[in-house]
Amino acid sequence: MPTRNSFFQENPPGSLFVPYSSKASFSPKKYSGRAVQQTGKNNYINPTHEGIPLTKSFAALVVIILPLIAGCGGSFSLFLEFGSLPETDVAVTGDSRTDGHVRQDGLVSTAGAILAGFDPAAPPPRPEYRGFLSFPLNAIPVGAAIESAVVTFYVDRIDLLPGSSDLFLDFDHVRYGSALAFSAFGAPGSPVQSVLSGVRLFPSAGPQAVSFGVAPELQPDVDDPSVRFFQLRIFGTGGLAWIVDGAGSRAGVAPPDRGLAPVLSVRYRF
Repeated sequence: MPTRNSFFQENPPGSLFVPYSSKASFSPKKYSGRAVQQTGKNNYINPTHEGIPLTKSFAALVVIILPLIAGCGGSFSLFLEFGSLPETDVAVTGDSRTDGHVRQDGLVSTAGAILAGFDPAAPPPRPEYRGFLSFPLNAIPVGAAIESAVVTFYVDRIDLLPGSSDLFLDFDHVRYGSALAFSAFGAPGSPVQSVLSGVRLFPSAGPQAVSFGVAPELQPDVDDPSVRFFQLRIFGTGGLAWIVDGAGSRAGVAPPDRGLAPVLSVRYRF
């Protein structure tokens, strides 16, 4: 199981400055993708620069040597040069084994197009469908700093309810694990911050692309070594959305198209 590394912040850019005196304490902070400031007279970690990995052996050496120098009545400042952490871009295709939809009456499906909303062909009271997107995280190291993350998927078809002129999609960040089950329908979740007002769609002759940012939602999943998938729940109002799944499955009898599968595009530093 991967483990997190201890990190410092640069000060100035490309360097690490760790002032030390006999009254200072040395306590490396873990870096989890967000800038950290360590307050106090004798130490400071600049929150505006990139994280720098510090090996355990080097940290132990600093802890041992610096108190010896300070114990002789002096003070000491350590200045080390580091390069910036490299950026990496990855595109993660949705996993057709763990995406799908769950219907309010208990039906669970991970095959075919993903449904979200209410089917106008069903007699009232119409059960609700909630869709789920799932992206494996094995290509992103545990503890990586997420620079940007965007989810893109395609709505292949929209069936509107009587009296509706459009359909709205809303999105939750959820965790349901390696198997989609009925419990995911009402599992705890949090709204995706970049699309709090939802996405408005109209009937179209072809697939419609939907894209939005998910970096704040992705970061805690990347930081947690026990989380294997980044997952979203989709709510539909005003009708039923047919969403292309990770295998490229489309609405009705349309042939599969892997080029329309959901994608999580990520840029990270590690």
